[in-house]
Order: sequence, then C-alpha cells, then structure tokens
Amino acid sequence: MPLLVYANSRESRGDDLLKEIGRVVRSDAIEHVTKLRDLKLKLRRVTPNLEVVVLLAANHEELQAFLGNRDLYHGHKIVLILPDSDAKTISTGHKLCPRFLTQIDSDFKNTAAVVEKMMENAAKLSWSGRGQRIKECLVRKN
Repeated sequence: MPLLVYANSRESRGDDLLKEIGRVVRSDAIEHVTKLRDLKLKLRRVTPNLEVVVLLAANHEELQAFLGNRDLYHGHKIVLILPDSDAKTISTGHKLCPRFLTQIDSDFKNTAAVVEKMMENAAKLSWSGRGQRIKECLVRKN
C-alpha cells in the first residue's frame, strides 16, 4: 500500500477524510487503520512501497501519541490533520515535520489534492517499475 491513513472514525471526521482521498487514490491503494496500536505495527513493518502517511489527530491525546512515536515516521511523507488551530497545537504538530498541515474542520479537498500530488511526485522519482505501480494507484493517471 502506498498510502496509510490513521483516522479513528468514531471520534473524528475520518470517514469524510477517506471519502475525499478516495476521489484521487484508488481504494485498494489505501490502508486505513483506526487504532494507534495498528498504526505502530504497520509503520514498524518494512514497507518499501509506503509513500505517504496521513495522520488525523481527533484530539490532543492522539497528537501526543503521534509525537511519542515520531521515530516511526522517519523516511515517510507525513500529512498531519490537527484537532484545532491553536498556536500551541500547530507548534506541536510541526515537531512531526509534516509535508502538509491542516485542521480537522477543513473540507479535506486540499488534503486530497496534496496527497495526490505527493503520490504523483513519488511515481516520477521512483525507478520505473515502482513508479508505475504508484501511478496506477491514482484515480486520474497523467
């Protein structure tokens, strides 16, 4: 899976996020986890084709949990969705070095566009076979 999404759907807008991302990335290319334990397991596994990790922090506790596991995100492109736009929350979120940062009250259209662009760029930069597989995960192929 080139795209890993953490979103606890019960406590957040995870379904809305997945719906928007599903408009630009094929559903079979998205791995969705809803538990922090599962996120850790997926990131500890060697996954050479994992390109983008989307983290939706529904609350400050989840954001702190992401920070506690920041070593697992090394080498991955991170898209981070914060629970609010408070300056302290944004500052905390930047500690994860995300490529894109937004808030949970957004419509996720920009998030989906950024994910699509990140995967397009990964396809261009990867060696031909792997890049082609990544490109095939996009709904619209260029």
